[in-house]
Amino acid sequence: MCIVSDITAQKQREQRLAVLNRVLRHNIRNDVNVLQAHLDMLAEEYESENDHIQVMEKRITNIVELSQAARNIEQLKDDETEQTIIELGPVLQERAEQLRVESPAARVSCEVPGSLPVVAHELLPYAFDNVLDNAIEHNSSAQPTVSVSAAGNSSRNRVTVKISDNGPGLPSTEREVLTADTETALTHSSGLGLWLTRWIVRSSDGSITVEESSTSGTTISVCLRQAG
Repeated sequence: MCIVSDITAQKQREQRLAVLNRVLRHNIRNDVNVLQAHLDMLAEEYESENDHIQVMEKRITNIVELSQAARNIEQLKDDETEQTIIELGPVLQERAEQLRVESPAARVSCEVPGSLPVVAHELLPYAFDNVLDNAIEHNSSAQPTVSVSAAGNSSRNRVTVKISDNGPGLPSTEREVLTADTETALTHSSGLGLWLTRWIVRSSDGSITVEESSTSGTTISVCLRQAG
């Protein structure tokens, strides 16, 4: 039984790495090179700083950093997760401000303590990026609304981050990507982002829950271990 379980776990890791290699290393790297070349030409036409160009440069930098981090993931094993202490307050505030700049028509609120340290995988900020981007990208409301909140529970030594939107809700396949107990068929998700979010949170010894309402959209809760 142990041998069978070990083989299954190995197959799951190989599946994850195959997706990361195919999507991140090849497609995204090529796309980033094209985008950067065009952005450099566009930037030459502006003598002063331009907010839109800065946003694009920031996003390209994030993608490059994530792609680089993905190269290291294949060297990790489930029992060798790269965890560190992350201050959630500044991370969430920065991500919320970035969302405001990129989506000026959206209403974005963020209520988090100034200091809320958690023990998590070093890629945790990218997990929040994926959830926030999804909340805007698939939101068909006249004014998309996203709210971010976080609170600690010292008695349970846990921190819960909630990201809510007023969109139409997650399709069942994408909800399964985030919450299933075992690896799901990756081709069923509309993209790598939510699957990578789930993997990062689980590698942080955390959990994800999804609450949906027909009138108020979706709330995704991420529960993490509070740093002592």
